[in-house]
Amino acid sequence: MRVVARRTLSEALELGPREVIALLGGGGKSSALRVIAAERATAGDRLIVTTTTAMFETELASVGPLRLESDDPGLATLKNVLRDRRVATVAASRGPGGKVVGVDPATVDELWSAGTVDSIIVEADGSRGRSLKTFAAHEPRLPSATTTAVLVAGLDVVGEPLTDAHVHRADAFAATLGCATGSELTPSVVADALRDQTAAVRRLSASRVVVLLNKLDVRDGDTVARRIAAALMPRTDGNDGAEDADRRDTPDGLVVASLAERRYNAVEAARG
Repeated sequence: MRVVARRTLSEALELGPREVIALLGGGGKSSALRVIAAERATAGDRLIVTTTTAMFETELASVGPLRLESDDPGLATLKNVLRDRRVATVAASRGPGGKVVGVDPATVDELWSAGTVDSIIVEADGSRGRSLKTFAAHEPRLPSATTTAVLVAGLDVVGEPLTDAHVHRADAFAATLGCATGSELTPSVVADALRDQTAAVRRLSASRVVVLLNKLDVRDGDTVARRIAAALMPRTDGNDGAEDADRRDTPDGLVVASLAERRYNAVEAARG
């Protein structure tokens, strides 16, 4: 495989000029949201940042001024905010524990259809701070307008036991992949989980799916990332990967990064 360093996360993810970006998984989702929002605002874009799940209010409000549907029916003042600022954030209402309740995915679709912004970034599931997870039956909560789904996982989970301390919904994760609770999370198991989740996203959306392996700065991070990448991204056959592109569990792209250190590497599958 070929690893290419990129200047920004947006470049590594190959994001276009107009996108609805949904962030899924664990191990750095909210950090990725903040990085992408800052990059696109610096580039001159106007954007909305929101969630379709629960999210800490401080995390969302740190990106831009927050508008709540409960206080602002129809989000009528949102256009006024975006006249003066590059970024605005949106949620449905305040919830318990310092969190906000996410908007309905259809609300994101409506905001996108209005044509007010260049991009919308959405946190579309929860992980309770874990670096790996499995989807619940109601997840992910993807807007129909999603153009790129970014599936995040943390490299620090490799080598740990498959327990709730490391994996959100560990029992369901074990049942889905056919492995034992408490067994070691190997690069192969992580790759299997990401393939399963990629397929799940494709069943819900026609969006691009890009896997983001975060926490490259952990011990042996580069070696672990390469092992996951080798299992996740098959070698192409030299015919532009036509057959591989049809595989529902193969992501369209893979990025290995340290969001903490602002290092972003795009991984290209090997040929032959």
